[in-house]
Amino acid sequence: MSIDEESRDLKERTSKLSDEELLNMVEVEAHEYRKEALDYAKAELLVRGIQFQENRKTSDEEADSTISESVMRKVITCKNVAQAGLLKGLLTGKGIACEIRGEYLSMASGAIPFSECYPELWVLGDEEFKRAKDILDEWQSKQIEQYESWICQGCGEENEGQFSSCWRCGRVETGSSDPPGA
Repeated sequence: MSIDEESRDLKERTSKLSDEELLNMVEVEAHEYRKEALDYAKAELLVRGIQFQENRKTSDEEADSTISESVMRKVITCKNVAQAGLLKGLLTGKGIACEIRGEYLSMASGAIPFSECYPELWVLGDEEFKRAKDILDEWQSKQIEQYESWICQGCGEENEGQFSSCWRCGRVETGSSDPPGA
């Protein structure tokens, strides 16, 4: 069974659970379920309009290694899961541990405001938050610069910034915006 099929199957099985079973999953026995199942259960409860309180019991060893929720900081709210995954990869590549929250809430969109269903990228602590913000700001400024139009040296055609070669003649951009023959 493929990952997509497993995910659809899990989503379908979760939607068939009673309110009581879903509440038991997220409030009492959360440690027994994988993250994806819990996310589906939470989303299903939201769709049904049922309030719940997450309660995860931890062992003494887990309690020592568990970082309190108060030190987690939201870095950015993303437009979609793909963007969240891209930015998470960018940050983890720079040595910043982070997590995506709310990645499965899109199925609750409509039952709750769509802006509450966007995935969010969270990091641990103020220092990592500042580093992550700096990296994302730099990445975003590069994205903006990358999309500035340019003039082809070969034929003088204006090209949109996301293209590295001229759409008319195929010449590769050299970085100069002087007209041809100048």
